[in-house]
Amino acid sequence: GASQLGDEPERTVSAQVSGAPGATVSLELSGREGRLMARGLPAPPRGRVYQVWLKRDGHAPEPTAALFMPSRDGAATASVPGTMEGIDQVMVTDEPDGGSPQPTGNLLAVADLS
Repeated sequence: GASQLGDEPERTVSAQVSGAPGATVSLELSGREGRLMARGLPAPPRGRVYQVWLKRDGHAPEPTAALFMPSRDGAATASVPGTMEGIDQVMVTDEPDGGSPQPTGNLLAVADLS
């Protein structure tokens, strides 16, 4: 049968979280779009923000414009810009305010899509 764009089923991928005991991060995939959902995240260090990265096999992580801060209760949602097609991992690090062109901070979460 023919496949049409947007017919891919929705799925949720749990991310592996480091350095944040009790925190959970998941990636909700709907078609070619992704959205990060987090619970129990600590605030990043002062002067820093969480940044989302996209990793393709054999390539360095690519920065996105998705920067976020959790609310007081540790909840956060971030839309992942661009398509999830060809992405092997979605990662979150803490970076200086405004983000970075390459990861410099601690790796907080990795959602493995491969």
